[in-house]
Amino acid sequence: MFCAICSDLQRYTTAVAYCLDCNVSEPLCNECAELHVVMKCNRNHNLCNDMNNFRVRQAPQVVVEHRRKGSMVRDNFKWLKNTKKWISRKLHSGAASSLNAMRFICHEVRMFMSLQPGKPYLCATDNKVMQPIFALQWCEYKLLDTNESYQVKFKENPTGKWTIYNSETPIIAPRVLIHGLKPNTSYTFKVRVTNCQTMEEGPFSDESEIIRTTKSAADFLLNKAELIQQKSPRLYLLSMKEIEAARDDIQFSRKYTFGSEGKDEVEKTILMVGATGSGKSTLINAMVNYILGVTWEDPFRFKIIHDEKNQDNPCTGQATSQTEWITTYTIYKDMSSRINFNVTLIDTPGFGDTKGLAQDFKIASQIEHLFSASNSASIETIDAICFVLKAPDARLTESQKYIFESVLALFGKDVGENIYSLITFTDGQIPPVLSALASFDGCSLSFNTYFTFNNSAFFVDNRFTGNAFAKRFWDMGMDSFEVFFRSLKERKRTNLSLTSTVLFTRSELNTTTSLLRNEIKICLDKISILEDDMREVHELTRLMKDNEHFHYTVIETKVRKVDISGQGIHTTTCLNCNVTCHENCSRPKDEEKEKCSVMDANGKCTKCPNKCIWQQHSNTRYILKQDLIPTQRTYNEMFSVFNQASNNKSSKARTLSDTCTEIVQIKCCLEIKKRKIDSNLKNLHEIALHPEIKWLSPYIDLLIETELREKNPGFNKRLEELHNAKEQTNIRNHFEDCICRCDFALKSVDELLKKM
Repeated sequence: MFCAICSDLQRYTTAVAYCLDCNVSEPLCNECAELHVVMKCNRNHNLCNDMNNFRVRQAPQVVVEHRRKGSMVRDNFKWLKNTKKWISRKLHSGAASSLNAMRFICHEVRMFMSLQPGKPYLCATDNKVMQPIFALQWCEYKLLDTNESYQVKFKENPTGKWTIYNSETPIIAPRVLIHGLKPNTSYTFKVRVTNCQTMEEGPFSDESEIIRTTKSAADFLLNKAELIQQKSPRLYLLSMKEIEAARDDIQFSRKYTFGSEGKDEVEKTILMVGATGSGKSTLINAMVNYILGVTWEDPFRFKIIHDEKNQDNPCTGQATSQTEWITTYTIYKDMSSRINFNVTLIDTPGFGDTKGLAQDFKIASQIEHLFSASNSASIETIDAICFVLKAPDARLTESQKYIFESVLALFGKDVGENIYSLITFTDGQIPPVLSALASFDGCSLSFNTYFTFNNSAFFVDNRFTGNAFAKRFWDMGMDSFEVFFRSLKERKRTNLSLTSTVLFTRSELNTTTSLLRNEIKICLDKISILEDDMREVHELTRLMKDNEHFHYTVIETKVRKVDISGQGIHTTTCLNCNVTCHENCSRPKDEEKEKCSVMDANGKCTKCPNKCIWQQHSNTRYILKQDLIPTQRTYNEMFSVFNQASNNKSSKARTLSDTCTEIVQIKCCLEIKKRKIDSNLKNLHEIALHPEIKWLSPYIDLLIETELREKNPGFNKRLEELHNAKEQTNIRNHFEDCICRCDFALKSVDELLKKM
């Protein structure tokens, strides 16, 4: 029996020993035996000199394979001989001669070549995982050392380039699970051993037979969707069925289904909420792709929410703003490849939209209606409330805090365990938004469990190998979805009765607050009228005081007739002035009055006021006497002012009394509504996840500043609405001020009326 190594060198030396520890023992001469045990990989091997007991302890196919490797050594020996660098290294290891060096080289090559794996073959396909995934297996002929592992390469047939398969961990067993390949594609594989320390690489195994991956689990859905984008990856809009009975054009809610409903199937309901621009719609589309079994390698993606503007119907494309609707999408189990239950996704409009506060209040009303509706769109239980956040938000602004509080304020305390944080725009690191939320004193939730996504990877072109980051982000998102749905399956669902109560209470609170604000305005207007009336009464009182002396006394001359008939007395009386000018006249006849002593030379009377001519005088049977009598007279203007002021004062007194009665009634209504508001707030503190929105007022201030700065068309009306909303947020202070003014006004009127 000759030495096997020397035989490869075409030198025939008698074999004297063999190794007991090698998987494939070979007959060795003395020199080759000594070289065998000094090699690093064989230092602990034991030699046996009993050649009579020499036997090959391998299975027949191994012996055949090993013999084939021996011929490979001979074929490659010429190449080894020309590798001077390698030979020189081996010479310095202690070989005494060129022949021994060549023996050493040949021996080591044969030992390393003994690590050549067998031809890879398909072991099994995991039918439970609906994607191109299978186990590749091969034969091993030597246990690997610590630094050694298998390297698997693959290529597409027939013209693909050989590519190293990147395993998550080093392959140290003759079996590997292959995944991440293109579906419905032919591949060829080969395997070799590598040493990560010495960087040595063993020979490749024979190429495997052609292995064809299965079709994508989502491939059969292409005929149930409409192509909306031709470029890679192709985008398809799922043809979903609308439930007409669930449509509400007043509350803007609707429902779509995809697939066929089975009997007694488990259903999980997921509510998606978040701010405008947080990537909620894209994330929902990505979640649908996960549910339907779409892989990175698939040349297509699905959508249920098309990001076309003014999109009403996600399946037919009618024109209505997509953001106004609350849409429920139910994907039944028969369409799902990765989960074994029905999934209902509820897409809600984004909070903090450019439409302002009115839109946010409308969203809350829509969600309340959805949870309390009596039709087929009603949602009675919830499994997950997914709060979509943006990872880069390291610091929360006033608007973000308001949005966060607004969303939390919608739910009852019992859904706290069902709230998930889905963080978009992540880069694989810890999202900065977590620290921002942790420092937000308005948040009562823990964010230790969260799921990260990067929406940019879900619909990016996957044909180029340069998209390594996109592939990594895709895998990160799919892993997050897998953990999320696993958690969702184990999570206990929550009845929404408490949340419905919260929404109803909050709606009642908003309505009562609005009514209270209106009544406060009415009350303040009444108080202003009352104060004006009081000022007017004071003014009327002053006028009355100023005009109370409207009577005065004058001395009037009163003409009195004294009868003198039968007394033989003649008079000269001026008929024009009605004055007796001469009481005892010597001229009895009227024709002679010119000669009366009271007449002057011109015939005019010197006694009567008007100096009348004598012809206007006559002899009368009476004497006209003038008496001076004191007479009381009235200043007409002063009397008119006084009288009018008195009447107005009496009228105002009655008006004051009536207004006070109205104010008292309004005050009672205000106090009733205030007690109702306090009761609602108390209930919310007991049952709501987040009782009050503390950041609403700063958010309104921010909106007011924005409107004043930009002054876009219609900003005056929006400013008025914002100021009204601002007043409503400070309703408690306004209420206290109003009550104080009421009490003061009523007290003042009471004192005034007592003085009247």
